Amino acid sequence: MTKKKLYAIIMLVVVVCIVGVVLYTWLWEPAEEDGGENGGEPEVPIEFANITGTITDENTGFAIEGAEVEFVRKSMYFTTASDGIYSFSIHYQGPDNYTIRVEKAGYETKTSEVHVTEATEYTVDFVLRMSGTNVYLVPSEIALSTSEVSVGHRFNVTAWVSNVSDLMGFQVALYYNASVINITSASLAADHVLSGQAGIPLGPLINYTDSLGYGFVGFSGLGGMTTPFTGNGTLAVFEFEITTVPEVGNLTSPLIISYKVEGGTYETKLKNSTGGAISFTGTDGSYIIIPEFLSFLILPMFSVLTLVALVLAKKLQRKLRFE
Repeated sequence: MTKKKLYAIIMLVVVVCIVGVVLYTWLWEPAEEDGGENGGEPEVPIEFANITGTITDENTGFAIEGAEVEFVRKSMYFTTASDGIYSFSIHYQGPDNYTIRVEKAGYETKTSEVHVTEATEYTVDFVLRMSGTNVYLVPSEIALSTSEVSVGHRFNVTAWVSNVSDLMGFQVALYYNASVINITSASLAADHVLSGQAGIPLGPLINYTDSLGYGFVGFSGLGGMTTPFTGNGTLAVFEFEITTVPEVGNLTSPLIISYKVEGGTYETKLKNSTGGAISFTGTDGSYIIIPEFLSFLILPMFSVLTLVALVLAKKLQRKLRFE
């Protein structure tokens, strides 16, 4: 096939494509203007109303992961991730009222009404209160990067209690992965719930092996001399130190405040004014440190790409020179 014939075929294909586009536009546009290809009423665009919000903890203010959010009447459900955000999108068919229900184990169920008046964005946030007595950590999740911290970096975790009544004494034991981090100090919080009253401090005690460590501290009030506490407040503060950082992959450690041991000596407990145990739910936390891969991958990657580009440019330059 000669170059002239090839050129003619290419030009023919181009002309056919242009004619096809013109015919398509000319045939279909009038139908849309007249109300559709069948001449009926113009289609009404479907409009949506979007309802979003964030689920947070009343005591800590942190987002709640794993909250079950239900959009009642529509049978729509959403489970929150670590950011605590949920989102629903509904077909708007006129003003209406809807109910949103939020449930999470260990928290009181909460509902809220949203009045949808137009197809737009609506924000409905929820603040959940823990049900019953709880002992938990603040912060509950510690996420660090080797680009920000290294071995020797220290951080604090505070143990709190909420919805407690008649509290006369407490002890807090926090267990963790001692191959990744270690507790350097365990102390009563400066403003702990029984601070300023007569009582006996318990501990502190710090103990760890290659894989399991714990910190222990507490306070026992004296009958007739200590006023029992009711409400929410701090218990203890634990200082951690990073002992290992990852080169590849993440290093993690649970922060277990609900750990049960044989004999129950070094575990978290709450006592009332009669010496009896106060039932509670212990909410554990977590620690993770992530390696900063990009700092040592980006430079080699760009070096390789630059080299490839130079080689290709040189080859192209030679080809053009010979042509």
